Amino acid sequence: MELKPLLANRLVFLYYIITLFAPVFGLIAVFFTAIYYGILEGMEIIPENTELPEPVLESLVFDWGLVVGSLAFLLILSRYRPFKTFPLKMGPKSDFLPLLLLASAYTFTLSVVTEWLLPSSYLEFVDKMNYPQTKIGWIALAIDAVFLAPMIEEVLFRGFLLSAYTKARGPRFALYAQAAIFGLIHIEPSTALAAFGFAWIAGRYMLARGTLLPLILIHALNNVWYVMNGYFETIHGTNVTVTSDLWGALSLALMVATLWLVHRRYPLPEFRPSAPGPVWSASLVLTVALSILIMALSVSSYFFE
Repeated sequence: MELKPLLANRLVFLYYIITLFAPVFGLIAVFFTAIYYGILEGMEIIPENTELPEPVLESLVFDWGLVVGSLAFLLILSRYRPFKTFPLKMGPKSDFLPLLLLASAYTFTLSVVTEWLLPSSYLEFVDKMNYPQTKIGWIALAIDAVFLAPMIEEVLFRGFLLSAYTKARGPRFALYAQAAIFGLIHIEPSTALAAFGFAWIAGRYMLARGTLLPLILIHALNNVWYVMNGYFETIHGTNVTVTSDLWGALSLALMVATLWLVHRRYPLPEFRPSAPGPVWSASLVLTVALSILIMALSVSSYFFE
């Protein structure tokens, strides 16, 4: 089913609201966990009136709430039959490995540049804000980041939104608009920059090759690295930091080179709409405004922590 830009905007806004209000969905996870505890008490496997530990409750509300919310949005998205509009095809076999290497190179070099440029105290604050504090929370993060989010976000941003914006305003506008929106909804500035770059790379590939499956797989693989890296940093206390300006500057040069290679390998199609259509709507304005506001609050909370 083809989506118009304004309907695509509303879906993006709905997805953003669901991620922001994950704790509401987390109450559903708490409810079913409480029932599970009640069954165990009734079977005398655990003592009566056993209460959920506070860290577990927090993980259920925030981390598992996001899983429930993503599943709910996936159900809504399925109404538009995305895989009939964008069939799951791998595209040219010679494309997958170079695309994986380019996307991974951008993610890795940007993480090094971020460690080089930003204070370690700020990076620790971001980790505390983004990562779960319990193992049950890590399970939820892995489910959402590796399985649900890649499918939802590629269909929504590189599928419906990119396609709708391209038909309305052309491929160049669509490429940067979807990347900017995708970056903004990731709340924290360094994470937003990583999301923007990935969306730019993925958007160029989609416009050049027209297939989503490689992007879903690569998005999932990149998120595997994100989850594993975060897990070992927070649970085991291992953290690799930049030790020299030379390594940081070299990583910055490699990051720019990666983007240049993507630009050369996946040229944008020549297409100009004869009658440009509207792309701005109240839902898009609200998404952008809320994203900027929450990003500003997240940064300011570091200084007033």
